[in-house]
Amino acid sequence: MIEGKSNRIPNYLSSASPNGLRRLMLMLSAKLGYEIKYFDIQFSNGKWFAWYNFEIKNDDELLKGK
Repeated sequence: MIEGKSNRIPNYLSSASPNGLRRLMLMLSAKLGYEIKYFDIQFSNGKWFAWYNFEIKNDDELLKGK
């Protein structure tokens, strides 16, 4: 069974190198203060991507339409 929340959307980090991506992953966890559960890491068009679910807040820029 898949459960979801309407305020969770996929988000990603990207870097040109695997170590750069790992650094970004560490920095994001430190910034947010908790461990991020990544559901996919892929290499595409010369870049590395790490996908995770992100819970947006009511004041998020995505909801402002900018």
